[in-house]
This record gives sequence, C-alpha cells and structure tokens, in this order.
Amino acid sequence: MIELYYGAMGAGKSLELLNMVDKLSTSKKRFATVCMNNEGYIESRFFNIGTQADYDYINVDKLMNYNYILIDECQLMNEKDIYALFELSKMGINIKCYGLLTDFTGNLFYGISKLIPICDKVKEIESFCDRCGHNKATHHIKLDIKANDFNKAVYESVCYECFRSEKL
Repeated sequence: MIELYYGAMGAGKSLELLNMVDKLSTSKKRFATVCMNNEGYIESRFFNIGTQADYDYINVDKLMNYNYILIDECQLMNEKDIYALFELSKMGINIKCYGLLTDFTGNLFYGISKLIPICDKVKEIESFCDRCGHNKATHHIKLDIKANDFNKAVYESVCYECFRSEKL
C-alpha cells in the first residue's frame, strides 16, 4: 500500500512522519526512513537495526526486507524512484510518503505528479495561510527571489486567493 500525505510548508508533514517513527519503534516492525534532498539523492536513516546507508536511488533489493518505508520530501523523487516504490508495495511493504504538492510557481512537482496515480490513499495535512489566516494554505510564495538554493530560499505558505493576488 502506498500512501501520500501532502501539505504546505509548515503543515507538519515531517512531524507526522516522526509520529509514525515513534509508533513503529514501539512495535516490532522493521522500517526505514528515506529523506530526498534537492540534488535528487537520498539520505537514508534506518531505524531498528543501528546502521546507516546512502543511495543514489531507491533500491528495491536493499529495502525489500522492511515492513514500512517512510519517505520525506517525496516531491523530489524521480520516475525510477516511483517505480521502485510501486515494486516494493507489490511485495506487501507499506509505504508512506510525505511532501509538498506544488512548487512556488503553483505547478505540481514532477515526483508528485507521478506518485499520485499509483497511491492507494492521498491525504492533505491542512495548514493556515501565513497572510490572511485562511485554514487552507495550498501554495508557496518565494520571498527571496534571488535565492537559487532551494534550502536557503525563504517561502511563505498561502491560500490560493493570496497566491493569485501575489501573481497578478
């Protein structure tokens, strides 16, 4: 089963993942957490076995012995990663993905556009608009236009109405 939990920045997606880590840690389930980074590589943190490993892609052979795979920043996955997740889910492994739906231009991230069609469950983690307080922030506005580094740029989570008014 593949599940996607998406929301705006600051919605608590990573907190949801950490909550799942806590739940799985108290069970006897084997699980791996994978965090995508903006260069398209994976920083893997494996729990319950005391080892760490880094991969350039999601490797089915190295992850097939887990009950759960938790993926943070899933919007940064490529098509090869999505296919690997699909193969792992067919083996009965539960996969939970957490990430952003759209970029600061309002377009779906490539990884999300490929992930949604194969998901068994898609759930929004709601957050509030940083500008008007509306209870449905769905978009991001890049405040520092000159920042080219994804990790150093400053963003604001906004509702669609505030997003449209900024872009007009």
